[in-house]
Amino acid sequence: MVRRKVSRWVLIYLTLSIFVTSAIPARSLAYTIPTIAGLEEGAYNRQKDMAIIQKELESKIISQRLKDLGLTPQEIKERLSRLSDAEIHAIASQIEALKAGGDGTGLLVAMLLILVIVLLILQITGRRIVIQ
Repeated sequence: MVRRKVSRWVLIYLTLSIFVTSAIPARSLAYTIPTIAGLEEGAYNRQKDMAIIQKELESKIISQRLKDLGLTPQEIKERLSRLSDAEIHAIASQIEALKAGGDGTGLLVAMLLILVIVLLILQITGRRIVIQ
């Protein structure tokens, strides 16, 4: 009798976990690969990419970190001017791809699954949590 109850709860848990995990879209890390025409000199919009990089360099956190590393604004401009268009475009693309704070969906799902497992174990063992 107890074994039947346990197997029923395990079956319910597995069914729910399959539905929950299938409802969350998989994270894709696919990137586009530039064609040979895209790698030619001048194929990138250098001014637009430099504006993106300059906007990030003007943030307080990044400018303070660069000062801590011993770089002056003049040295930063000099180093950026030595980069090719492809390198500037790669940096600007990476800046645009960053998410501030990250994505908390995975953490939320993990916490919910842990809660369900704990509740399932408590239900199977017949114990109760009493908050006074």
